[in-house]
Amino acid sequence: SAFSSTVTGNTANLSWTRGNGTRSLVILQAGSATSSPVQYTDYSPSSSFGSGSAIGSGRVVYFNSSNTVLVTNLQPSTTYFYRIVEANGANGPVYD
Repeated sequence: SAFSSTVTGNTANLSWTRGNGTRSLVILQAGSATSSPVQYTDYSPSSSFGSGSAIGSGRVVYFNSSNTVLVTNLQPSTTYFYRIVEANGANGPVYD
C-alpha cells in the first residue's frame, strides 16, 4: 500500500492507502525490518512508540479503521521500519 510520513521533532504523522480489510495494524520498529503479526492474537496499539504490544522487536502503533496515526516518542537520527497489515476479526488480525 502507498505510505507517507511527515516527521517533526520526535513525532511522525503516518498515512497509508487502505486495502480491503476492516482495520489496519501498523507495526513500527527501530533499526531493522519488522516481524509479521500472529493471526488471532490480540494486540494493544499505542501511538506513543514503545508502549504498544510487541511483535518481535517492533511495537504496534495503530490497530483501527482509519488510515492515519500520529506517532510520538520517537528518537532522533534513528531509522524506523514499518509494516501495515490489513486485518479482519473482532479481536486480533485475521488475514489471507
